Amino acid sequence: RKSGSWDPGSRSSRNGGVPVRFSYDHGVPKEQAIQALKDLRPHLLSRFGNQVSDLREHWAENVLSMSFAAVGFKVAGTLTVEDGSLMLDAKLPWVARPFEGRIKRGIQETLDSVFE
Repeated sequence: RKSGSWDPGSRSSRNGGVPVRFSYDHGVPKEQAIQALKDLRPHLLSRFGNQVSDLREHWAENVLSMSFAAVGFKVAGTLTVEDGSLMLDAKLPWVARPFEGRIKRGIQETLDSVFE
């Protein structure tokens, strides 16, 4: 079983968001993980497309920079993929703080489905 850890930030960022960090041990080479994540995009859009707008994403080697609005609130972050692991650094809106547990579980379950 792959593992992930969630590190909610204790301070707000300048734009009023809550910084969070999620690390995940995927156990595969970096290039394989990047391709698996790129292949996940259509699935995520079909599942969450009606809840997400203004999606922007850009891959630069092993780093995905992304931003989107979810239920009207802005989310931005980077996903850094390495051999064996990845790190998601994001800023969530304050209103999402009560849902951190659900968000973490959703990320964990999605990544588990990709890398198991």
